[in-house]
Amino acid sequence: MNVYKFTLLILLTTFLMGSSFAVVKIGLSYSSPLLLAALRFTLAGLVMAMIVIFLKRPHSYLK
Repeated sequence: MNVYKFTLLILLTTFLMGSSFAVVKIGLSYSSPLLLAALRFTLAGLVMAMIVIFLKRPHSYLK
């Protein structure tokens, strides 16, 4: 993997993880912690599904 691409991915991950605390702090005044956790996992699942569909890599269990 390219060093610049790896660095960009690390920075993006750090930004997303760091900003989640601020979003949760604001969101807790409007909804319950369980709802926020459900929304977080749903959003993460949708993003991962889009990545899997976009990359179209073969699955090892299908061989």
